[in-house]
Amino acid sequence: MLFNQEVEFIFNDSNLEDMLYEYYKPLFLYLSKNTGIEAFNTETFKYSKEESFLEKDCILLAKHKNLLFIDKISSKISKLLIFDILTSKCVYEKEFNDEITCFTIHQNRYYIGLHSGIIKCFNFYHQHLFDLKIKCQHLGEKIIVQDNKIFVTAAFYDNFFQIYELETLKLLKEIVPECDKGKILGVRGNNLFIMDDDIKIYDIHNNYELKSFDAGDCTSMVLDEYLVTGYDDGTIIIWNPDTLMKIKSLQLNTRVIVNVIIKNDRLYCNSINSRDLNIKVSFGDMRHDINIVNWVTGETIYTFTVDNFRSDLLLN
Repeated sequence: MLFNQEVEFIFNDSNLEDMLYEYYKPLFLYLSKNTGIEAFNTETFKYSKEESFLEKDCILLAKHKNLLFIDKISSKISKLLIFDILTSKCVYEKEFNDEITCFTIHQNRYYIGLHSGIIKCFNFYHQHLFDLKIKCQHLGEKIIVQDNKIFVTAAFYDNFFQIYELETLKLLKEIVPECDKGKILGVRGNNLFIMDDDIKIYDIHNNYELKSFDAGDCTSMVLDEYLVTGYDDGTIIIWNPDTLMKIKSLQLNTRVIVNVIIKNDRLYCNSINSRDLNIKVSFGDMRHDINIVNWVTGETIYTFTVDNFRSDLLLN
């Protein structure tokens, strides 16, 4: 009798379909193009129509389980769309009289950063929880929510980084780095990594610059498990973010590295194809090379080309 009750409990779980999807799903590269968001299966090396959202003027903000969070842009007005891959339906939409400049998901909430300096927080029932107003002309490109804190950056002339307490929304610290175009790379422990001409590392608690790290003339920098820098000759360097020692240097048969993702022993990157370097084209009309590489051995696993690429890669 106990066995039957346990079986009944498992198969009556409303989240079972989501659980099975997460367990068995392969990794997909999501490519935001002029024609829509296309999902590329990294195991079969084929596009998946079921995982894609083929509607124009859309950029993928994030993927969480079976949900795609999409920014549909029209005349500098953003509409948030949430698309369920399992049902192939849009389950939620909300229009903002502003542009979405940054987006993140943390635990059971998602955070939308608007160009005018407002961060809006919603739960997964799409209930609006709070607004956080940042005193700046323009919000930067990244929000980080970590350790019960919100890390935000202002863009353009308001060059500062602010840290807020998540529960009270109280401003805890403001860091004004000595750089002109700083961008938050990420947070590791008490250290805030900022991308400028150099990589600057700030001690959050003591509010001072610990060190400045010259990684050369980078075209991209990414901080996750590793610190990764890309260059305009197809070079990618992987660093230990704690010691700042070089781990690996790769030379790809491509040109300007735009974005890099590392997952286990695989490296995924997109770069501007050399065809577009000598002619004037807008970013959304550029042809990009997508490379999948075993970064440990340096072996190229798969390469393909994408036309009309609009934003960074997303792997999920």
